[in-house]
Amino acid sequence: MPRPDHRYPALLLAAAIGSVAGAAAVFGGGLLWRWRQATPDPDAEGEDPGARGLPGTPPGAAALERGFEPADMKAATLARSTAVLFLVAIVSLGLMIGMLKAFSHQRSLVPGPSRQQQAVIVPPRPHLEADPRQDYTRAMHAMDQAVGSWRWIDVAHTRARVPVQRGMALSLGRSLDDRP
Repeated sequence: MPRPDHRYPALLLAAAIGSVAGAAAVFGGGLLWRWRQATPDPDAEGEDPGARGLPGTPPGAAALERGFEPADMKAATLARSTAVLFLVAIVSLGLMIGMLKAFSHQRSLVPGPSRQQQAVIVPPRPHLEADPRQDYTRAMHAMDQAVGSWRWIDVAHTRARVPVQRGMALSLGRSLDDRP
C-alpha cells in the first residue's frame, strides 16, 4: 500500500506564505504610491490643474470633468479587507489540511488489489495473431498498394480501379453530376 505524500502541507504553507507576501506587496505598493504622489502647486506654471495630488488634496474641477473619483479609499478599509482575505485563506488551508488527514486515514482502510485483479489476462486459444502490430502494418501496406495501383474490377474488363491521385487529377474541373 503506497504511503500518502507528506509534501502537501509544506506546499500549502508555501502557497499561503506566497499569497500573503503578494497581498502585502500590493497593499504596501499602493500606500507608497499614494504617499509619494506629487501634490500640484496651483501657482506653478506648466502644471496640470486637474492633477490629483496627495489624498488630503481635494480634486480640481478638471479632474472631476475627466471622471476622477472625488473621494479616496481609506487605508483602514483596505487593511480590513486584506485581513479578512488572509483570515479566509488561513481557514481554507486549515480545512483542507484537516480533510487530507481525515481522508488519508480512510485510505489506509481500503484493502489492496486481490490476486485476481493483479493477474495477467491472456486471451483464450487459438492465438491467431502472433504479432498484431506486424499484421496491422502488413494490412496497411496492402491497402496502400490497392489504392495506388491500376486493376480491373470485373471479369469482362469494363470497369477499372484507378489510383486515387490519378482519379483526382481526372475529376479536377469536371462536374460530378451526369448533366453536361
